[in-house]
Amino acid sequence: MKNYQKYTRQYYPVANAPARWMTKDHIEKAPVWCSVDLRDGNQSLIIPMSLEEKLEFFKLLVQVGFKEIEIGFPAASETEYEFLRALIEQNLRLVQKIANDFLGRGLSWDDLVSEGNRGLITAARKFDPSRGARFSTYSAWWIKQAIRQ
Repeated sequence: MKNYQKYTRQYYPVANAPARWMTKDHIEKAPVWCSVDLRDGNQSLIIPMSLEEKLEFFKLLVQVGFKEIEIGFPAASETEYEFLRALIEQNLRLVQKIANDFLGRGLSWDDLVSEGNRGLITAARKFDPSRGARFSTYSAWWIKQAIRQ
């Protein structure tokens, strides 16, 4: 091989780079960067995550403090569909509680809950946690709006 000298090293190692992160055994705050994209997880893993594992991972990311977590499109796979459904079903008690406040105004219980679920889905699509509101507070407004219409 001729002219191998032109291929020189294009980087310089950092002398005594600090490696404090290697000594930690727990999480104190949300990291500056971490993959919180749950959309493609099952396709990129050798053994795909089950619904329970995906829900546990989602709860851990929320507990750590991440404000934006992307989830999969429900039509992508059965696991993605079930995952999104489980996230919505975790807030169905809120819909039922708000629907109780509207009983006796001319709509049946099933209609109130159905409209409330529509509001819950709208809230899930539009929720922006960076504004400081809790999801339950934000979704309550959307649920009430959907029932009133």
